[in-house]
Amino acid sequence: MGRKGEWLFGKGSCWIVFWLALNSQYFSAPPLVLSAADLPAWETHSTEARRAFDQSLYLEALGGYRAALADAEAAGEPPGVTGRIRNSVGACWLGLGNYQAALSEFLRALPLVERAGDAERQAAVETNIASVYFFQGDRENAHRLYRRALDNLQKRTPLPDSMARIKPLILANLGALERLDGRYRQALDYEQAALAEAPAGADPARWAGVYDLLGLTRLDRREYPQAREAFEQALRLRQPLGDTARSWMFLGRLDLASGQAAAALRPFDRAATEARRIDDRRTLWQILYWRGTAWRRQGRQQEAAADLGEAAGVLESLRASVIPTDGLLVQFESQYHDVFEDWADLLCETAAEAGDAVAAAAFQAVESGRAYSLRALLARRPDPPDASAPTVWRQYQDRLRRLEQVRARARAAGDPAPWLARVGEEEAALRDLEARLRVEEPVLSNALFAPALTLPETQALLGQQDLLLSFYVRPRAAWLWAVTRRQARFYRLAPPATWTPEVRRFLSALREGGDTKGPGRHLYRALLGPVDPELLARRRWMVAADGETALLPFAALPAASGRYLIEERAVSYTPAVSVLPGLREREAYPYERDFLAFADPIVNNADPRLAARRAAAPGEALLPRLASSAAEAQACARLFGAAHSTVLTGAAVSASGLRRQAAAGYRYWHLTSHVIVDDERPNSSFIALSLPEKLTVLEVLSLPARAEMVTLNGCESGGGKLLPGTGVLGLTRAFLAAGAVSVLATRWQIPDESGALVQALYRNLLAAGSCRAGRSEALRQAQLEMLRAGGWRSEPRYWAAYFLSGWPGPDSCTGSDHRGAL
Repeated sequence: MGRKGEWLFGKGSCWIVFWLALNSQYFSAPPLVLSAADLPAWETHSTEARRAFDQSLYLEALGGYRAALADAEAAGEPPGVTGRIRNSVGACWLGLGNYQAALSEFLRALPLVERAGDAERQAAVETNIASVYFFQGDRENAHRLYRRALDNLQKRTPLPDSMARIKPLILANLGALERLDGRYRQALDYEQAALAEAPAGADPARWAGVYDLLGLTRLDRREYPQAREAFEQALRLRQPLGDTARSWMFLGRLDLASGQAAAALRPFDRAATEARRIDDRRTLWQILYWRGTAWRRQGRQQEAAADLGEAAGVLESLRASVIPTDGLLVQFESQYHDVFEDWADLLCETAAEAGDAVAAAAFQAVESGRAYSLRALLARRPDPPDASAPTVWRQYQDRLRRLEQVRARARAAGDPAPWLARVGEEEAALRDLEARLRVEEPVLSNALFAPALTLPETQALLGQQDLLLSFYVRPRAAWLWAVTRRQARFYRLAPPATWTPEVRRFLSALREGGDTKGPGRHLYRALLGPVDPELLARRRWMVAADGETALLPFAALPAASGRYLIEERAVSYTPAVSVLPGLREREAYPYERDFLAFADPIVNNADPRLAARRAAAPGEALLPRLASSAAEAQACARLFGAAHSTVLTGAAVSASGLRRQAAAGYRYWHLTSHVIVDDERPNSSFIALSLPEKLTVLEVLSLPARAEMVTLNGCESGGGKLLPGTGVLGLTRAFLAAGAVSVLATRWQIPDESGALVQALYRNLLAAGSCRAGRSEALRQAQLEMLRAGGWRSEPRYWAAYFLSGWPGPDSCTGSDHRGAL
C-alpha cells in the first residue's frame, strides 16, 4: 500500500472515536426519580436539558443547562452541583463545535468538582477536556488527561455503574491515540482491554465501533486474519440493527490492503447497497472512494472515474452539514480533500486523450478540493468573544443535526408518515436559517453554499484583459489551465522534479540578492513556455497556485522579452477560483472611512509605554519594538486625510480595539507588526498585538473584516503551511475568509523601514482623481517605482516580497471617487 493509502487507513478510526465520544463521554447529572413538583428549579431545567442532549439537540440543551446553572448559583448550591452543570454546558458547546467555549466551561467545572470531592464527576470532566484536546490535534495533552481520568477510576473499588460504562470507552480512545502515533502494540492493549471491560447489555453499535478500531490496528500491523476477525465481529453486532454498510466497507478495505483489488469489489458493492438503502451518505462517499481506488488498481479507469466522481457528488450534497456538524474535521478535513484530489488526478491523466470535456471536469474537481479546504477553515471560526448567545451560525449547525436525526427516525420507523411531516418542518426551519446566514454572515454563507465554479462560469467571471493561470501539481505530474474570457487551454507541464529545485534556487537568490536570471528563465519555460503566446499577452494575470508554485513570486520572473514580468503584467493570487465571485461582490460594500492602521504595539517588557511591569507568561514571545512602524502608518494616513483615517499605536493595538474600529467600516486596513508563522500548526500563526495579546488565524476569522484591502506589512506575513492542492495556509487566507476583498502580504523578511512601497501603492490607488486603479495594477506601479528608484529598494528581494491575494479590483477606471461605494 502506498503512503497515502496508509494515511487514510490511519485516520479511519477518528470518525469512530468522535461518535463514541459524543455518545458516551459528555456527562450531565442524571435525573432523579421525583415528581416535577419535588424538583428544584435547577434540576427541572437540567432534566429537560439532558433529554434534549440525548437527542443531539445541543442548542436546546445549552439553553436548559444555562438556566439550570443560573438557578443553582442563585440558590447557593454547593460546588459539586454547579461543577456538574458547567460540565454539561461545556458538553453542549462541544457538540456545537465551539471548542474554545467548551474548554472554558470544562476548565471552570474541574476545580468545582475537585473541591466537592466528586471523583466520578472529576473523571468525567477530565475525559471531556481530553476529548477537546484530541479533536484539536493536541494528542499529548489528550493522552495525559485520558490516562489521569483512567487512573482515578482504577482507584475506585467497586466502580460505580456510571463510571463502569465510561471506563472502556476511555480505554478505546487511548488506543486510538496510540494508533495515530504509530504505537500499534500499545493500541492493541488498550483496545482489547476496552472490549474486556464492556458491560453487560452494552449498546451493540457502540461496541461494533470498538471492534472497528481493533480491526484497523490489526490492519496497520498487516495482521490480516486477526483484522478480518475483528471486522466480522463488528458485522455480527450490526446485523440485527440493519446498519452494516461500515462493516462491509472495512472488509473491502481489508481485501484492498492485502492486494486483492478484484475481491474487494464484492464487499464494496454490498456496502454501497446498504448505505444507499438507509441513505447513509457519510459512509457512502467513503465506500465509493475506496471502490474507485479498487477499480483504478485494476486499470479500469472509466469505472474508477465514475465512482470517484459520485463520491465527490455525495460530498457536495453534504457540504453544508458535514463541515460544521462533525468537529473531527478540525484535524482531518484532508480525508475529504483526497476524494477530489484522486478524482482530479485521474481526470487530468486522461484529459489529453479524452479532450476538452474531461479537462473541464478535471478543472471543477480541482476547484472542489480547494473549495473544501476553505470551507473547513471557515467552519473553525470561533464565535466572537462578546457573543452573549449562540450565533445564527451555531443555530444553523444545531438545526442540521435535528434534521439529520429526524431523517434517521423516518428511515427506521415502521410508519414513516408522521416523521416525514417533521422532516418537512425541519427543512423549512433550516431554509429560514440559511436565509438569515446569507444576510448576517455573507462571507460564511458564500463559502458554505456556493458550489465550485465550472470552467464556463470561470470564463464569464473574467474581464477582456484577464488571464487565469490555475496550476495543479502532484508528485509526478503537473498541469495548468490557462483561461481567458473566450478561451480555455489545458497543458501538461514538465514533471515537478525537473523544476522544483529551480524554485528553491530562485527564492534563495531573491532573498540573498544573488543572480535570479538563470533559475528564473528555467521556471518561465517550464511553467509558462507551453502556453499560447496569445493568452499570455493578457495584461492582468490571476494565479491559482499549487505545490511549489504557491511559493513563487511570478512578478520577479524574467518574461520572454527578458524584462521582469511585473514590467509587463499585473499579477495577483487566489486560494481558489471559486471564491472570486464572492470577493468581487464585496467591493460594493459602502465604506464610511478610508484608512485604519495599527502599528508599533507594545511587544516586550522593556517598552517604556508599558503601564506596569509584568512577567512573561510561559511560552510568550517577547519581540523587539518596531519603532518606525508608527511613522510608516502616519505617513500612509496623511495620503487619505485626517478626516478619513485612524492610526492606533501602543496599548491601543488590541483585539478589542481592532474589533471596535472594524465596525466603523474602513476601506483599507494597515497592520504593521511582527508576524509569527507556525509552519506545522498554521492556525497558530499570529500577528503580535500589544502584550499580552496576539491575533491568531482562528481569531482573525471572528473579525468583521469587511475591507477592500488588508495590508499585512510584517515579515513573512504571507507565509504558512504549504499543503498539496490547497496552497499556503496562513493569515492571508484567514483575512479573505473573514471578509476582506484582498490582502497584501509579504513572502519573506523585509527591512523595518519607512514603508516606501506601501505608500506608493496607496498613492496609486488614489491617483488620477475619479479614476481608480485596480489593486493588482496599483501594486505593479508601486513595484515599478521601487525598481526604478535605484539603491536597495530597486532589487527584487525588496519589491518582489509583496504580493496581492484575492480579487484584484477594477480592470479599468470606473469613474467612481475613491470614497464611497463602487
